[in-house]
Amino acid sequence: MIDQSCYPITKPIRSSEPTAAQEPITLEEAKSQCGLAGNDAHDFDLQGYIVSARQQVENDTGLICYTGSFSWKLTDWPYEGWFEIRAVRPVTAISSITYIDGSGATQTWSSSKYVLETSTVVPLVRLAYAESWPGDVRGDINGITVTLVAGYATVPAIPQKVKEAVKLAVHILWLLKMEDSSEAQKQQVAYDRQIAFIQRGSYP
Repeated sequence: MIDQSCYPITKPIRSSEPTAAQEPITLEEAKSQCGLAGNDAHDFDLQGYIVSARQQVENDTGLICYTGSFSWKLTDWPYEGWFEIRAVRPVTAISSITYIDGSGATQTWSSSKYVLETSTVVPLVRLAYAESWPGDVRGDINGITVTLVAGYATVPAIPQKVKEAVKLAVHILWLLKMEDSSEAQKQQVAYDRQIAFIQRGSYP
């Protein structure tokens, strides 16, 4: 069932990427994974692979590694008293919810009128007791903006199973560069198992 509040269907977009120091694995860890310890000749490529691998893992699992701000666009309020935040977790805060009112002005909805629920399998925003969604939304496509914070506050806090998945994804990219497709396929099997393991620990 499609959530009409998200029509056209959207997902939270990160405002800025983590720095190299905020990536889940270090360059040295990537080099060790690829059998390149002590070899500095491929550092530039590996730094790029770390970013790509982290993005891949985030896309495949919905788990955001390092904390960041995300912007999510909606078109209308949901029919129920809540809406789920999919594609990113853990969600740690709602920075603001704004909407375009009937006159075309942007309004910021009071944070006292809604609650972020993080104890659920999928994080959600629900109405506070006896509150209702603003009734003066104009109905612009993507006229509602939810700004939220998701991810882990420090690199050590990122789960080890996520870091291992990033290492495997880096290794696959390296093997493909080396045109070793046979070994890359073996690493892909290991990666898929690790992703499934992460997902089983996050969903019922």
